[in-house]
Amino acid sequence: MKILYIVPYAPTPIRTRPYNLLLGLLRQGHQVTLATVWENDAENKSLAELTQAGAQVLAAHLSKPRIAINLAAALISGLPLQANYSWQPGVAKQIIARCIYSAKSYDRSCEFDIIHIEHLRGAIYGLRLHSKEPNGSGLSGWPSTTLATELNTTVPIIWDSVDNISSLFEQAARNGASNFGRWVTRFEIPRTRRYEANLIDQFTRTLVTSPVDLAAFEKLREEVKVRSQSPSNLTISVLTNGVDLDTFKPSETPYQRDLVIFSGKLSYHANISAALFLVKQVMPIVWERRPQTRVLLAGKDPNSILLSLSKENHRVEITGTIPDLPSHIQSAAVSAATITYGAGVQNKVLEAMACATPVVATSKAVSALKAEPGYEALVADDPVGIATHILSLLGDEQMRQNIAQNGLNYVRRNHQWNSVTSQLVTIYENILNRAS
Repeated sequence: MKILYIVPYAPTPIRTRPYNLLLGLLRQGHQVTLATVWENDAENKSLAELTQAGAQVLAAHLSKPRIAINLAAALISGLPLQANYSWQPGVAKQIIARCIYSAKSYDRSCEFDIIHIEHLRGAIYGLRLHSKEPNGSGLSGWPSTTLATELNTTVPIIWDSVDNISSLFEQAARNGASNFGRWVTRFEIPRTRRYEANLIDQFTRTLVTSPVDLAAFEKLREEVKVRSQSPSNLTISVLTNGVDLDTFKPSETPYQRDLVIFSGKLSYHANISAALFLVKQVMPIVWERRPQTRVLLAGKDPNSILLSLSKENHRVEITGTIPDLPSHIQSAAVSAATITYGAGVQNKVLEAMACATPVVATSKAVSALKAEPGYEALVADDPVGIATHILSLLGDEQMRQNIAQNGLNYVRRNHQWNSVTSQLVTIYENILNRAS
């Protein structure tokens, strides 16, 4: 199968979904062309690994001036900032060179069997492929401000939304850690809801990572029906995330008995709120019983709010960027996934389970998973309940081992990337069989 895979950010091991799906497709013998942008030298270098794995890479630099132009255009046009953020005319030109456009006859031919586009940020490239107008080729360098009403390509386009962004923003507006963040998300909510609602019917298939996100899109679909008085053609499938079991795996090295870890990108607003909730509300209850317990916030780009935590309390450590996240997870007695709001699959939960580190999570953190609370993870939402679970695992080695092993068995059954990739290929094949 010949696949054009458009990702609006350079796939790296941290961006686990596109990175592992791309590698999985290549391992299964498919011809994959990756179209993407890179913002810094590290991201550009990471593309070489995918080239070595067999992908053809179409890429261009997404500079800060280009981003500023994109955001200004979004503000003027009424589009959400996310929709324009990753637009790069150079990438668009390379895509069009592989999907030939004739402005005179509106004919298109394409060397690919299927086109896969990830995230709301990437949707704009698919919309331009659909556009009937001559400047829809993307050669003008500007994204269209209106959505195409008639699909004009025979090549199926799959939009992997990953998460429902408007739902995430609605949660962030209520629960975000900073006033600025709450203001931005409130500003973006109506724009994002309109955009996502219109995206639903633009592509052959929409993918999400969880039933929770599917339900959010179903809600948007109902609103579209009410507004337009016409049925939606939404076709949506759930494709969960996997975990790299060769990288995240149990260790024979003894863990640190009084270490609790929270992992994730520490500049991400939902992770900031979760880390603050853990340190400010949960851990004081733990420290009353076990004052020797330490907290490790492991992840890149911690913001100033989180950095201040380690200055205020010597029992809180923040790593910043680390080359070996699995070893840090393996060294902890407990992994705390204290997510107060979010969307999609929480990879931090899967990674901890894969390392055989028992997980204490909020219901939001495991809502996208089939894991059984009390058996494969301990779940609570209030500070007392979460602290009680942490203390139970720190004080009961047999319970700790049981939860750890059950969690490991769960990810091995349900979240191996080769299995997730095969599910994606089945979706491709079903679409192509119906089109033939």
